[in-house]
Amino acid sequence: MVISLREPQGEKSPQVASHLHEALRISRFGLIEQKQVRATMVFGVLLALASFYPVWLVQPFMQQCGVPLAWFGPVWAGANLTVALCSSLSHRMLDRLGLRRLCLLFIGLTVLAFAGLGLTSMVGSFLFYYLLTAVRGLQGPVIRNFLQRDATRFMRASLLSLHSLLFRMGYVVSGPLIGWVSDVQGVQTAFLALACLFAATLPFAARSFLYHQDRIARTQPSASF
Repeated sequence: MVISLREPQGEKSPQVASHLHEALRISRFGLIEQKQVRATMVFGVLLALASFYPVWLVQPFMQQCGVPLAWFGPVWAGANLTVALCSSLSHRMLDRLGLRRLCLLFIGLTVLAFAGLGLTSMVGSFLFYYLLTAVRGLQGPVIRNFLQRDATRFMRASLLSLHSLLFRMGYVVSGPLIGWVSDVQGVQTAFLALACLFAATLPFAARSFLYHQDRIARTQPSASF
């Protein structure tokens, strides 16, 4: 039986005459031609940024709240374990809640986390940061799965690279501004500003993402979630 197995017929590999031309073609595919891919990337980039800003802000916040220095290592380890645990549970959560409720969970946890960090200053207030690491773990596999589904086999890795590039460009542009607000107005003011920012942007990004996924589900029942 093993000897009789044969590789199924796959897509033919495109002829690549220029790597620059290929990069531009894939960028055009993801950002212009395929609206569902663009909506997925925008939503994913915003969620990724939401969990990345606190990486640089949570330690001065913990110092401000009087968290013992000896706790910093275990707190950081706990944050990464939260990411890993939630990543392993992400598709179970998607199956249990459905995509729409899961997106609402992403938005709710993100805004609640930043509001909690901005409005409280107790020793245990850093636990609000764990809500953001939970979102990071949950959204990563889900968003990447949708990106993979909407791409051909020969551009899937490139689309993930494009998604990563957009995230990094977003941080390069916005990170210094958030840092300036933190330095001038205080870390908690920066957290409150981020709460307002994501409360305003994430619902619109999620709405566009869900709209396109609903259209795909109606036209391709096998792609329903």
